[in-house]
Amino acid sequence: MQKLCVSKCVELSDLSLMALSQNNPLLNTLEASGCRNFTDIGFQALGKNCKYLERMDLEECNQITDLTLAHLATGCPSLEKLVGMRLEWRFF
Repeated sequence: MQKLCVSKCVELSDLSLMALSQNNPLLNTLEASGCRNFTDIGFQALGKNCKYLERMDLEECNQITDLTLAHLATGCPSLEKLVGMRLEWRFF
């Protein structure tokens, strides 16, 4: 699987992100807006296992901090676009 939209899936947790990252290393797009149970811990696993991530939507993922950005920046060298918390980042 390369693209996945789990936006507004409020029952998902960091364990979901961990399983997703372990079983889908070729994931390049993740739309996770409104997934309020995701934290830095889940995104650490994503950064570690999903090296091909290019685009992510983290709007309304209110429990993430700068640590999530650090995990994604170091673990996902292909990341080009990150939307979240009413901001949009583009990496070139």
